[in-house]
Amino acid sequence: YRKRIGPGGSLGAVPTMVFGAAAGAAAQTTVFPIEMVQRRLQLQGMAGQEVLYKNMLDAMIKITRKEGVPALYAGLLPNYLKLIPAAAISFLVYEVLKEKLELN
Repeated sequence: YRKRIGPGGSLGAVPTMVFGAAAGAAAQTTVFPIEMVQRRLQLQGMAGQEVLYKNMLDAMIKITRKEGVPALYAGLLPNYLKLIPAAAISFLVYEVLKEKLELN
């Protein structure tokens, strides 16, 4: 894409938002299993429930064995619905402000 617009050229709003959305989705896909395990660790033992996991690795192994790998990504789609537009808009605002303030 850079070859088409030339070095230092402006990408435009739509490509900037698409790249921002893709970057946000990639980051969230990578981090989501860790966040899901963290939530489970934080909730264990509350309201008289038993403690199931010793640490992060133990939790990830037990969840994967008992529920399968898809359990690590449970809830990812609704998360995309909030994250992708937010990442696209944030990326666009950053690029526009950088250009307006001549911080290239």
